[in-house]
Amino acid sequence: KKARSASVGNASPAVYIGQQGNGEVVENPIKGAECNEVFVEGFPDNYDDMCPAPVTLEKLQDTSVEFDKLVYQDKSAKASRLKLESKFVDFFFPNDHPTHYKLPVGDLARGKAQSPQRLVWKSLSEVFPNAEFIHDNKPRPEDVVQGKLGDCWFLGALATLANSPVHFESVFPKPWPSPNAMNPADPKYEFSIFRFRFWKWGKWIEIVVDDRLPFLAHANGTLLNPPQLAFASCKHYSRDFWVPLVEKAYAKLHGSYAALEAGSSADAMIDLTGGIVETIDIKCMGSSTKELPKVLKGDQEWDYSVLWTRLKKAQRRGFLVSCSNKSEYDPDRRYNNILANANGIITSHSYSISRVLTVRVRNKKGMNIFHKDSYHLVAVRNPWGEHAWNGAWSEYSKEWKSLSKSKKQKLGLTLAESGTFWIAIEDFIKHFTHVNICRTVNITFLSLHHQWTRHHFFDSWKVPGLAGGCINHSTWYKNPQYRLRVSKESMVIISLQQKEIRLFGSHCGYEDLSIGFLLLHIETNRKTRVHVPMDCVETKTKFRNSRQISFAEVLEEGTYMIIPCTFTPNCEGEFLLQVYTFCSSSCKKMIRDVPKKKIFHSRVKNALSITVHNAYLSKMKGIHTSLTPYVRVTVEGTEHKTNCRTKTNPRFNEGLLFYPKHPKTAVVKFEVYHSGVLLDTQLGHCSIPVSSIANKQPGVRYTVKSFLYAKDPLESQVEGSIEFSIYFHSQPELL
Repeated sequence: KKARSASVGNASPAVYIGQQGNGEVVENPIKGAECNEVFVEGFPDNYDDMCPAPVTLEKLQDTSVEFDKLVYQDKSAKASRLKLESKFVDFFFPNDHPTHYKLPVGDLARGKAQSPQRLVWKSLSEVFPNAEFIHDNKPRPEDVVQGKLGDCWFLGALATLANSPVHFESVFPKPWPSPNAMNPADPKYEFSIFRFRFWKWGKWIEIVVDDRLPFLAHANGTLLNPPQLAFASCKHYSRDFWVPLVEKAYAKLHGSYAALEAGSSADAMIDLTGGIVETIDIKCMGSSTKELPKVLKGDQEWDYSVLWTRLKKAQRRGFLVSCSNKSEYDPDRRYNNILANANGIITSHSYSISRVLTVRVRNKKGMNIFHKDSYHLVAVRNPWGEHAWNGAWSEYSKEWKSLSKSKKQKLGLTLAESGTFWIAIEDFIKHFTHVNICRTVNITFLSLHHQWTRHHFFDSWKVPGLAGGCINHSTWYKNPQYRLRVSKESMVIISLQQKEIRLFGSHCGYEDLSIGFLLLHIETNRKTRVHVPMDCVETKTKFRNSRQISFAEVLEEGTYMIIPCTFTPNCEGEFLLQVYTFCSSSCKKMIRDVPKKKIFHSRVKNALSITVHNAYLSKMKGIHTSLTPYVRVTVEGTEHKTNCRTKTNPRFNEGLLFYPKHPKTAVVKFEVYHSGVLLDTQLGHCSIPVSSIANKQPGVRYTVKSFLYAKDPLESQVEGSIEFSIYFHSQPELL
């Protein structure tokens, strides 16, 4: 294949590996061809021509092969690591491709307009002979400092990762480079190969990079004094370099540094942990989840106990937590000034939350000297390393000064970390709008903790037939459907992810779909797709054009249908559905609209859906409190029963599905039994003809409350009753 040369600005011609705008792949026949100096003036006019050809969705069909090609995994370099005789140079992410290092146009990440600067790519061993990967093998959140790239969303998540050794080692696999391993003169020199891992599309992807990084330089090409990295760096920039190296690997994963401009910290948390991120909208928390008695409106105070409890639980379980003010993702953000408010909080900016605690301070105004006031504090960090909160409990506030030095040391309170500040939870909910909590679910068999059951599906919305949109449209059921069976009352976590547009490049023309899913409580014995809305546990999630939508609630024992969908019909896209249950469960994709035809049986022509809601047994004669009732339902000899309950007035809310052949003569019989040790005892029964429902308006669910009668017809018993609903349709493919 023919190699081509490219030049940008004042850059000398160089050969690079990549994909030209015409789709032609070029290779570098001359190993060692390098271009050290590039004059950067933001996005050039011919940016689209210089970018690689847009990646199509078809290229990602095979996640085990094509995805590896997309992220440029240098497997040959890893395999021959011990055979290298010279310094490793990453030709799959060279420093002379203009789309790999571009600075954003106009205002930079710090909100200050900058004049065009010269970038000089240098090896770390050339600039810092004593450079270390991680000093003392102890990564610290305060090491993370943002540079001239608007990737605070990634760096904020990276700072929280430093507090979790388990998560950190997932991204930074051991063994780590030893001290002085970057110095060629040292016997421990390891050829400057650094590997990192990121979670993409259901699996860990390993990325290999070299130690060449972009430095800022004067117009004559000489480095600044002291040397300054153009993008992210460590606080001790002349010592640690794990932050800029992992940023380079993350940029390589997405094709360029420019691809990291603006984003959501929730996406970064997913990539760094493989976990499930729950985004909490603080301003809507009271009205949407009904967890808070008041909704925050203006300066109105509200009950913060629920959010505080969530933050404490996240800290106790080692979850990553971040927060932001207003929208985290703004396409126009890189063209606007990003300035701090009067209170020091940056708008449209991601922060990391490292700690929460309660401080008790003696109230000097009261007469009771033993009375102490409690304050709930949140430790927040700005990845810039500056611009901190200046209100209550800030560094120079009276609240902070009221604590003695010994008290601060005892509680571990410190403001020595650059960019870290403490803020009371009351002020936190006023000045921040979103909180992201990333939970990782333990599914290992040898775990000492409770084990979760995981189900996952790679699927897509396709036109026609499998892209029906949300429940607001009549075609809502024309989406992929998954039946979930939960063996007992349990916590259930559902995560829906779509293919990340950032992997295709900002120039590809794709946009994130507005996604969500329905969760329906369906019949226990259903083996077909749903076409009519049943009793909804959650009618629908909030639809957002984000990478992931999650749901976490305690569900009762039963059968449910998960229906991932887009807000608008006829939108095609791929998705990953993950379901976690805290008990034994099963999950299966539903394909058929009607039951499979059995041998020597005619085709199903009618469908009858029955939902048993409640039974009232406390007033029945001879009934005692230790009752374990269940309901047996029979139609034309076909019998199904509900699960047992442990109350005299049990709430079942279980559905059963029947296919009567002769609806005009069929009768639905309900029998309530007590589950005994050796023998079940019938408590009462009732019946209703199917024709009484079939002759009414079709497609309508009718709720009935009927008295229960004793087994002996001569001994009528009317104290007990049962409540149920019936839905009949002569076209089973529509039920």
